[in-house]
Amino acid sequence: MPNDRAKTLAPLLAACTGLWLAGCVTTGPVERTFDGADVRIPKDIIEAHNLDFTAAFAAARAAAPGGRRPQLGKARLDVLAAKLPPGAKLPVVVYFHGCAGMVIPSQQHLDWLEGLEGFVTIAPDSFARQRPVHCFSDYTVDISLSAEVGAMRQSEINHALRQVRAMPWVDRNNIFLMGHSQGASTVAGYRGEVRVRGRVLINGGCHDVMGGDGLRAGEAVLSFTSGRDPWFKVYTTHCRNFVLKHGGTSVYDANSRSHNLILEHWPVVRKFFAENRR
Repeated sequence: MPNDRAKTLAPLLAACTGLWLAGCVTTGPVERTFDGADVRIPKDIIEAHNLDFTAAFAAARAAAPGGRRPQLGKARLDVLAAKLPPGAKLPVVVYFHGCAGMVIPSQQHLDWLEGLEGFVTIAPDSFARQRPVHCFSDYTVDISLSAEVGAMRQSEINHALRQVRAMPWVDRNNIFLMGHSQGASTVAGYRGEVRVRGRVLINGGCHDVMGGDGLRAGEAVLSFTSGRDPWFKVYTTHCRNFVLKHGGTSVYDANSRSHNLILEHWPVVRKFFAENRR
């Protein structure tokens, strides 16, 4: 491992003294990833149910341990659950970020998803628990950690969907998954017990180490793939093949170098959710 990567991982290794790194990666409480989720509620739902988050945000900030981010997403969900009338059901998009965390592309995706009328978006944060840096700015990954990180991401998606299914206001017929890069691979590989209505894969790799092809019959699926994506000069992406095999829609641009092809095709995503909501 190059020296700069070793330095990046040093704090994690120090925190795991006496443990094999893989054990350290997988022993962080998965609950933190969902409790620390970014939650987006569109304006139409806020206005329809007169949601006011001011007091809940203040309480979350006061309760946050020193140096830790307040759980504002959880506060939003608590207010929503308290204000919805009995029997109300809302569709949900569960979003999974890439290997670098909730960086600019993911924030932009969430901003757009917040504009989807009628949908609540929940985006778990993989870095809310202790985990190693797995990918780097030179378009490489530390493959020695791939199996452990893949298992970690799958534990996060399984936990998140169990939590979502348990919420009484969630429309179980309209749970969608969406992921970017490593998050797309996580979404593609999901095989848990919670059934989903559809999945959106944005420039993912979809390798077996991340779960492989977990797509199921009857799901609506959409993928975005760039033919010259620099992340796949060395690593082959299988997302497009998975989606086409299951009769889904693949947006492919052979000449694009983008690792975020959805930027040019957001109307396709809006149409996907509108047409596939039951």
